[in-house]
Amino acid sequence: MKAKLSLGSKLGYKFEKNNRLKFLAVFSGSVIMTLIVFFVLVPLLKIFNTAGTRYVVDLLIHRGFIQYFTVFFFWVMIGLLMVIIFKVRFEYHAFLFTKTELNLTETMVFSDSQSVLKKISGEKFEFIRDSLIIRRIKQGMQRLFNTQDTNALTEYFKLRSEIEYAEMDSGFSSVKYFNWLIPTLGFIGTVLGIGVGMSGFANIIQHAQNFSEIKKFLPLVTTSL
Repeated sequence: MKAKLSLGSKLGYKFEKNNRLKFLAVFSGSVIMTLIVFFVLVPLLKIFNTAGTRYVVDLLIHRGFIQYFTVFFFWVMIGLLMVIIFKVRFEYHAFLFTKTELNLTETMVFSDSQSVLKKISGEKFEFIRDSLIIRRIKQGMQRLFNTQDTNALTEYFKLRSEIEYAEMDSGFSSVKYFNWLIPTLGFIGTVLGIGVGMSGFANIIQHAQNFSEIKKFLPLVTTSL
């Protein structure tokens, strides 16, 4: 009987097989969460009307258009992390299932490779056949069958472990990029605000007839700053 997958493992299985689905899920989820923040959360915060909620509302909707991009990219980063979590859950489930169903030991010999290959090719392993652990076991057993040398199998898994570690690290590159992008957007917003504020202040100085006019328009300049 096929073991049951949890919801997280099922999603990981889907993402493992379809990168387009992963992109669509992350993008659409980020759009939805961004809309919820600005059209649900912000109105709710306005209802409370405390010093803290007013500050958050001001931070989200009164600091220029950069904030909208910042919130969106924040949810994109969260979505990418969730995809990684789902894939890890799927791989962990596949590991536990494989550990239970396959009797893999350090004393395996050439004759064991065929029985292992036969087992993982069966219907029982169909739901985790695309998992990383099954692919590596299959390739390892084929290497053992072709070379009839357990040392070659050991070297293969040692090499693959180093490659998998590098690929795992590079798998976080998109998350690292958005982790860099969000503060950068904040810096851009700061520079834009300073630029608008200084430009407005210069315009006031040029056209003001007296100090009272400067005092009148000064709050508009400091708002941008």
